[in-house]
Amino acid sequence: MRHYTHLTTDEREKAMVLREKGYSQNEIARQLGRDKSCISREFGRNSRADGSYSASLAEKKYRRRRKKCHKLYVMANSELAEYVAERMRMKWTPEQIEGRARLEGYHIAFSYSSIYRAIDRRQLPLELKKGMSFKAK
Repeated sequence: MRHYTHLTTDEREKAMVLREKGYSQNEIARQLGRDKSCISREFGRNSRADGSYSASLAEKKYRRRRKKCHKLYVMANSELAEYVAERMRMKWTPEQIEGRARLEGYHIAFSYSSIYRAIDRRQLPLELKKGMSFKAK
């Protein structure tokens, strides 16, 4: 099964030119090697209120929406961050912390790799990294 991919900047430019020349959405899709629903979705999401389409405006709208959809960092939850930090102060490894949390039925799902990422992003206190006897991934 092929997953949906967004149009590239070049594809948006080509779609804009073809649309201005009067090509139908089906023909634009054929020329770009895309499904017609992809082109319909692109014009529907990114056209101006008057129905006109600008590739540069479409790219800006796409980037704005893309920024909003990123997953929140797991350690943004202060309760979870404290849970992890407390065990790291006790010299537990991220793998041990994840395993214990699962056994305890901790209500927020997280993995040891998210702990390593939080360490690298400085979302956990810096002194915890200094006390680690293992290398963060």
